[in-house]
This record gives sequence, C-alpha cells and structure tokens, in this order.
Amino acid sequence: MKTGAATEGVMRVRGSKLSLWLRLVWFPGLVVLWSSGVGALTAAGPIEPWDAVIDNMIYRSPEVPMPRVVEVLPERTKALWLEALQRPEIDYPCQAALAIARAHRRRLKGMETTVPLLRRTLEQPDRPLSVRLAVARTLIELDVRDAAPRLFREAESGDSDLRALIEPALARWDYHPARAVWLERLGVPEPAGASLLLAIRGLEVVREEKAGPGLRELVLSGRAPATVRVAAAQALGIVRTSGSEDDARHLVAAARAHGSIAHLAAALLLRQHKRDDALRLLDVLALDRDPAVAGVALARLVEFAPKRLVPVLAALLSNPDAKVRAFAAEVLFRQPSVDHVRLLADRLGDPHPDVRIKARRWLRELAALPQYRKPVVSQVTRMLAAPDWRGQEQAAILLAQLGHRDAGRRMVELLRSSRAEVLVAAAWGLRKLASADTLPGALDYFDHRLLAGREKVLWEAFDQQLCQLAQLFGQARFEQADPALRQLVFPGGAPKFDPSKPRQVPLGGEARAASTWALGLIHEGKPVPDLVRALEGRINAGIYEDQRVRRMAAVALGQMKARAALGTLRRWCPGRNPSLDAVHNACGWAIEQITGQAMLPAGKVKVTPGGWFLSAVGG
Repeated sequence: MKTGAATEGVMRVRGSKLSLWLRLVWFPGLVVLWSSGVGALTAAGPIEPWDAVIDNMIYRSPEVPMPRVVEVLPERTKALWLEALQRPEIDYPCQAALAIARAHRRRLKGMETTVPLLRRTLEQPDRPLSVRLAVARTLIELDVRDAAPRLFREAESGDSDLRALIEPALARWDYHPARAVWLERLGVPEPAGASLLLAIRGLEVVREEKAGPGLRELVLSGRAPATVRVAAAQALGIVRTSGSEDDARHLVAAARAHGSIAHLAAALLLRQHKRDDALRLLDVLALDRDPAVAGVALARLVEFAPKRLVPVLAALLSNPDAKVRAFAAEVLFRQPSVDHVRLLADRLGDPHPDVRIKARRWLRELAALPQYRKPVVSQVTRMLAAPDWRGQEQAAILLAQLGHRDAGRRMVELLRSSRAEVLVAAAWGLRKLASADTLPGALDYFDHRLLAGREKVLWEAFDQQLCQLAQLFGQARFEQADPALRQLVFPGGAPKFDPSKPRQVPLGGEARAASTWALGLIHEGKPVPDLVRALEGRINAGIYEDQRVRRMAAVALGQMKARAALGTLRRWCPGRNPSLDAVHNACGWAIEQITGQAMLPAGKVKVTPGGWFLSAVGG
C-alpha cells in the first residue's frame, strides 16, 4: 500500500517505532497484511521529512524548454541478446531473457520481435530449469497471451517455482483450461499448501462461481491451515456476493475469542454483502480487538453504510491501530456535521502521518461546501494554535490551501519551530498566502536566522525553509529583502557550515537558488550593474558553483533584461537548440527575454543508458 501517496503522498516514518502486528496469507501475488502501531501503514521512509505538497515554483516559473528524453538501446544490443538466448550455457540465456524484460519495463521499443525466439527457447525440452524460468518470466512481462498454452504445460510440469510464476499470469489472462485444474486442486484431501493457495487465488481472480462449494468447505474446515482458511474466505467473498450470512454467523459464534481466524474469515466472507443481517454481523466485527478483523469489516461498512458506524465513533477514534482510526476519520467525512468537523480536525494531530494527511484532504473537501467552510477554518485554526507539532504542520498546509490569510501571523511564529516538518510547512504556507503584512516578520527571521537551540533540526529543512521564504520575497517583489538575498547568493555571504557553531544556518543549494531567482523578480526590467556582474560571475564559475544557482542566475538576468550580460549568456548557450543542460536552456531563455530571439522547439533527445547485459562496444 502506498498510503497517502496519491497526489500528495505520505511516506514519512523517520524516527517512528515500527511496531508491527500482522496476519499473513502467503502465495505469489497475495499478502493480506494488517498492522497496529504508528509506522506500519507506510512502506518505507522518505528522503525528506516534510510533506509531499511542499513544492518550489522556481523550477516551473518560468517554463524553460527542455527536450524530451527518449531512451534507446546501444546499437546491436538486442541482436547480442538473441545470440545469447541460443547459447548452450545456463547464464547467458538467463541474463539475455531478463535483460529483454528489463528493456520492456523501461518502455524501449522493439522487444516484441524477440518473442518468437523466446517461445522456441521455452519449447526446447533439454533447457535447464533456470533458463525456462527466466524465459517464462520474460514472456509474462511482455504479456504474450498466446503463449499461455505452453506456459500452462510448464506450470503443470511439477516444478513449484514455475507454477508460482506462471499461474498468477494465467489467472490475469483468464486462461480457461487452468480453471479445471484449480477446481480439481480444491478437492484434493491434502494438497501442497503453496499449490492450493495458488489455485484459490486463481479462482478468485477469474471469479469462478463453481469454486463456491470447495472454497466454503475450506473456510469451515477445522483441519485446514489458517493461511488456507483465510485465503479461501477472501476468494469466496469475491466469488459469492450474497448468501454467506449463515456461515459467517457460525464462524463468529464458534470462535471463543476476538481476533481469531474464524472472525477474520467471517469478515472476509461478507465484504461484498449488502443485506441487513450481513451488515449487523459486520457491526459486531468492526469492534473486534484484532485490527485485521476490524479493518475488513470497517472497509465494507464505510463504503456501503457509514451511518451505522456513527454511534461507535468514539471507540474507533481511540483505537490504537492507525488503519482503524483512518476508517473512523473517513466516517466523519462521509457523515459531516459541525461536531464531526471538530473531531476530524483533531485527527490532524494523529500519531500516524497517513491518518492526519487523509484528515487534511477530507477537511479541504468539506471546506469547499459553503455550510462547512467557516467551521473547518475555525477548527483548523485551533489546531494551528495548539502546541502539537503534527497538528501545526497539517493546519499550516490546509489553511494555506484554503487561502486563510489570518493564519499568517501564527505561521511567522512557527518559523522558529524545533520541528523540521513545521518550520518548512510554515514557510511554504506563507509563500502560498502571499500576505503583505507577513513580509516584515518573515524577513526578520530570514535575515537574522534565529536558531538558538535548533542545531538538531535537519540541515535540509533550513535550506528548504529559506528557499520558500526567498520565493515569497521574490513573488512579492519585496525590495527590502534585497540585501538578505544577496547575502545568500554571493561569495562571502554564504559561509561554510561549522558544526561547532549551532546558531549558524547550513546554507544549501535550494535556498541560494531561490534567492537568486527572487533577485531577478525584485529587479524585474531594471538591470542593476553590480548585481548583473555578480550574477554573471555565478554563471561563469562553471563546475565550481551549484548548478541550480547558475540556472537561476541566468533566469534572473533574463527577468532584469540585462543586455550587458548577453556575452556571458551566449557563451553558455551558443546555439538556439534546447539541450539536456538546464543552465544552457536557462541562458537561452534569458537571451529570448532580452533580444526577442526565441529558442527552437525542444523536440527530443535520444540517450543510450549503460549497464546493459552484453552491450556492443562503442554502441
């Protein structure tokens, strides 16, 4: 699950304790995973701790032309792969087949021409298992559906690795002959666990109604392994969308304790049911102490009958499992009221980032409704004023998205937060609000960089924070910020970071690039001779200067219409064709702003990435 990562994303678990509780059903392509604790809903930690909505306008204003990159294989590489496929050794054909699959994943054209030889290779009876596995994997990657009969025979050869690779693909392709094999496997008294799970998964994917009796027998069996019973219940819940109430009731009654496999199976059986007796059972399972059971029941109720959960919201919102709390927050959104807005705003401070980001998105949707705009702003403002850093971060983002300028003063105060997430969100919020009365306070912070006791905050956070504030000054054409911005951009104004001096800001490329960009807007159309010369110096520093700063120096010269800098700009952009060099293109854009001579259309550039198996020398 990539939770929260739709448009805004949420992959932030830095510093959190990953306490996992899981119920696992294994077979290739199917893992049922439920978790409790604060970190388990996300797959991995991010590079930065601040929210994914934090953006930088300097890289899209102006829109500098950039060619579209088209990857191509080195010359003769594909021919070498085809030769390698025919070699008698094991390694060469395996590597060649996997290279073809990799090229296809990277959308390199022409891989379909390798299919005939791949098929012939798979049909050779003396080929080792590892070669057959690699070739089968590649045919599946290429989505060669008419190879299904041969792949099916390979899956039936008895090798478990081939079966595990091929049968999920046969299910996706709905290869009908496989259905009979999977149905037969359900009735074997003691089939191999992995093969049975593959059959169950395949029948679920193709929604084979004939599998109902066999799946039901496995669900109700007291002898089947837990993984088999849960997988069968999951499949039966897809295959059969009504009529499982009695079985679910039996499973709930037979279980002696909450959190049993029987409770999980019961919830899975009902996950597409709509009748009232099924919903009453789901009401009970939604309060199960096991988050795996509760999560399945809640998913159905939230989707189909969220009003039924309103009476138990207090219990759900206080649940230690983040997934359960997220469902409860969704109920608040789906059943809006002034009181529910308050409870949803409380979720902005939830311990889990997925829950609080979902709460923020839902509050933003509610604020679009006239009757809820004022309650949302009021409750989110309350969270911005509260001491919890999580609520401060989300509230700053949301109030900026809503354009609530009255929040600006509090955001200026939060620039001094000890949390990286908050100090960046506050600066971004100020930029989005662009309120003139916040400019002096923001500049005071920017200029003096009051960092006493802040040495433990990430260096990157200060870089991003000052980057946001510099953009604010630039878009506001705030002339009073000129000296402070120059201090970041030019030699002598950006001292090297000394870890022994915790008050000192570690200045990075983002802040310096944004300051350069801002200077161009502040002096738009009015070239200042000493500033023009200094910006030329940044461009001419070449590899000894941060390339982001060089790029923005060119943009600033274009904004100022600095005709005196044309020599420097033409030195670094001698032609009119856009290239993959961002500095080159920025210089070309600046020349266009000064002279009116436009760059040519960007077009596309072919590149031949290395690292391929058996690339031709010089290809």
